Amino acid sequence: MKKEVQELTVQHQVLLAGIPTKTTPWSAVVTYWDIFRNGLKRSRHLQGPTITLDATDFQKNFLHSVMAANVSANTGFGVEAIFDDWKLLSRNIDDLDIQLLRLENDEKDSIVAYVRGTATMTESMLRNEFPHLIQGESPQKWFSIASRLLGQQLEVFTTMRFVWDPFNGRIVSALYTEDLVTPLQKLLGDLGDVAYMLRMPPGKSRWGSNFDSRKA
Repeated sequence: MKKEVQELTVQHQVLLAGIPTKTTPWSAVVTYWDIFRNGLKRSRHLQGPTITLDATDFQKNFLHSVMAANVSANTGFGVEAIFDDWKLLSRNIDDLDIQLLRLENDEKDSIVAYVRGTATMTESMLRNEFPHLIQGESPQKWFSIASRLLGQQLEVFTTMRFVWDPFNGRIVSALYTEDLVTPLQKLLGDLGDVAYMLRMPPGKSRWGSNFDSRKA
């Protein structure tokens, strides 16, 4: 009974937010980027007195409604893996803004989304997402990198491929690749500094695996 009430509440909130209730591959992908436009903060156009669910509950319930229980993600399997990935991205970014640029049909039952994300580089972001910059042996390295990044606008382009299961009407795979090297190299002007920033133990930061040492 509790689950049924929760589902009805979600459906009601979806209607109030103007989100399509008939799930198609395209509507699911468009809505995904719509409600995560500002990370785990509720998108501005979805705010209002009629929307009563907590933002994270609203987003998580949406994921459960359009994704398979074992959906494949960059960080593992299942809705929780996708949601935890958003937590890592959102925890130290106050002004995250993601724009869906275009959608393309890839293979049968697959859609590729191209998005652009922007955020202001802050001391909190650098300290928490790249802790080795501070904990390293060279304080001068930290000051050198921080002085070039603080207050700058970081613009990251991401490609995400969604695979749809038409039989169950669910997304079964949602894998992305993002280019962090290009925007950081543009801001820092030195690929060696980019390599130093992005070489971190797995799991320490959402961005720690974005540098391929073969590119250095």
